[in-house]
Amino acid sequence: MYCQFQELMANLNDLKEFRNRAYKLLGKGKDVLFELIDAVLTSRGVLSFAEFSLSPIFRHEWSSLYKTLQRSQPSPTKLIELYREQLPKDRRVLLAGDSTAWSRPWSPTLVR
Repeated sequence: MYCQFQELMANLNDLKEFRNRAYKLLGKGKDVLFELIDAVLTSRGVLSFAEFSLSPIFRHEWSSLYKTLQRSQPSPTKLIELYREQLPKDRRVLLAGDSTAWSRPWSPTLVR
């Protein structure tokens, strides 16, 4: 039991370190961007960009979303390098995504 707790705490510390490093790389408006990222990751069924401002995680006004996205210029190269560091080095990782606009109501894994 104690070993599991130690592993959990190590994973939690790794996550905290990753989030701190990502936060520092976001540049101008990093508070707003970071809360937007959390809102995107935890919100379901959002129909418009402005609806993310209704998330309890997002504590800013909706207009700050647009202002921040116009002004901020995080380094994609540095962020990708940070993400790449998180991938396991001892095995091959397959990353896949679906960006199609076509609905697939018969798919059990896609959520609208």
